[in-house]
Amino acid sequence: IVLQQAGFALALLYNYNHPKNVYYNNEEIKNLAIATVTFWQKRQHRDGSFDEYWPNEHGLPPTIFSLFSVVEVCKSLSINDEKILSAIKKASNYIIQNRELGALNQEIASMCALYNTSILLKSEYIRSEAEKKLQMLLSSQDDEGWFREYEGADIGYLTVSLNFMMEYYLLSKDERAKDSMKKMILFIQYFVHPDGSLGGDYGSRNTEYFLPGGFEGASKFDQIGPLASSIVDLLIKYLETNESMDDRYVTHYVFPSFVRAAMIYAPRKSVSKLPFETIYEMQWKNSGLYVKSTAKYYLISSIAKGGVTVIFDKKSKRRVVNDCGYRAIQGKKIYVSNWLSKDYNFDISKNIINITSYFYAAKFHTPSPIQHFMLRVTSFFLKKKLIPIMKKIFIFPSAKGGISLNRKITFGEKDVVIEDIINSKSTLGLLKSNEGLSLRFCPSSKFFQTSTLRRNRYPYSKENVTTDKIVKKILF
Repeated sequence: IVLQQAGFALALLYNYNHPKNVYYNNEEIKNLAIATVTFWQKRQHRDGSFDEYWPNEHGLPPTIFSLFSVVEVCKSLSINDEKILSAIKKASNYIIQNRELGALNQEIASMCALYNTSILLKSEYIRSEAEKKLQMLLSSQDDEGWFREYEGADIGYLTVSLNFMMEYYLLSKDERAKDSMKKMILFIQYFVHPDGSLGGDYGSRNTEYFLPGGFEGASKFDQIGPLASSIVDLLIKYLETNESMDDRYVTHYVFPSFVRAAMIYAPRKSVSKLPFETIYEMQWKNSGLYVKSTAKYYLISSIAKGGVTVIFDKKSKRRVVNDCGYRAIQGKKIYVSNWLSKDYNFDISKNIINITSYFYAAKFHTPSPIQHFMLRVTSFFLKKKLIPIMKKIFIFPSAKGGISLNRKITFGEKDVVIEDIINSKSTLGLLKSNEGLSLRFCPSSKFFQTSTLRRNRYPYSKENVTTDKIVKKILF
């Protein structure tokens, strides 16, 4: 059902009078946008919810994001069908009765969807529920500027939060939403890379995509405007030479955000320097992230993920290292060193970081006809109660293994040295390096980018290991 969000983008394009917009006032585009709404209404469950991944899921995300889109289509195209309005009210009630506290981008989008619904239905009750969500979210925003995404900060999803906070601000003109956006942008700026990409394996959900709408909206703000403009201009420039958007997600909330950004955009002269253009060192204790910027390189490391590290060569503006730790096979189990955890120790001294962390059990999930059959049977009886069980299986680790990783990163003027010591209580059948693609389930993080082909490789693979030391030296 989340694919119906494309209707929002089509409705925007239908009404957007621009000389290069071939969709403006096109009846076929209007009919397609309306079709997404009628299809949406017919797929709704009795309780107001919708499915995303399997039948009878009764998921919150598909209900939240599709509701905002449907309301926008109705407003843009003056749809006043009683069946659709009734479905909108049911969906809003479901959102009010259910919350997602693990991934707060969904709560921000739900706040936005409810506020939008309150305007369409002229409901003070729904508006008050949206404002309650805003108060909860403002108290949940970390002092560093990010919102929780499964126990940590994730840069890609933070741009989703920024986008929907911007949509809320456009609807409500609430200055508190504006202040929240400023905090997000001040945090995001440090994770915009010299090549123009953003985010990655060091985030809690490994995402590397972005939504531009929030940045374009903030480009009109005093003080933060030049910074927001500089960020989005560089991100868009990166897209011109890199396939860095997943087609599946372009039809979700990405497409509408790009259209909205194009509608907001205005030529600007005032720009701001981005952090990678300066020399500094910074640590964010709450998110476990660390950044080192020198004249030669830009390094980002997640201390909370066992030292998952990306390094960019400033001269070539190329990502030369994408170190996602290690995978270990012990019997029939797979363990990874890059799982987000609070069970780590670290020490930062002059030009050296020492991190001690542990491997966690992970799984490859291979679907089968039997599994699909069982999923449908259990979802028929459990409905939304199945969702937390599935999250535990796919998203969160099952157990800490008896394997430790001691990572030492030494910063030189023209080099970075990464020294790893791995110790296991029992023999590992295989130990190998991992240069990306975490086993944590996050569909929007698994897509190809051409920049992947231009990275340096530091492959390591060894059988029957109990302890070993691996040293990587990166020269600039």
